[in-house]
Amino acid sequence: MLVQRYVFDNPEGEELKAKLEDLAASTDNKLTIAVIEDILDTHATNEEIDSYITNVINYGCESGIVTSLIYYKDTDKFFTKYHNEIFELLNDYKEAWDSYPQIDLDSNTLAWWAYQTVIAGLDSDLYTTCF
Repeated sequence: MLVQRYVFDNPEGEELKAKLEDLAASTDNKLTIAVIEDILDTHATNEEIDSYITNVINYGCESGIVTSLIYYKDTDKFFTKYHNEIFELLNDYKEAWDSYPQIDLDSNTLAWWAYQTVIAGLDSDLYTTCF
């Protein structure tokens, strides 16, 4: 099922960019900051950010939409750098659902899962506070 998105009055506006910058400034979670920086490095307008978030949610990192996490060497580096935050996310998931997600527990899959999980959280934050 594809996510339905907000229709912007001004697709070229930068409200989402400003909100992401605010979210990055208000957290000390290194993984969340890294995902936000990844978004902002290549997307500026409401339409670009919304399209990117939608594509990550609908198709996942394995689709190639997250260009910083295409190659195994990149996912392994991402996992190594953020492994503490990734394991924290896994534990939060287990507490919420009483089981771990049904994924392979390798650095590639965990990097993708963590990135997608952060994107889903950002999506929720952005669309409950911006519009």
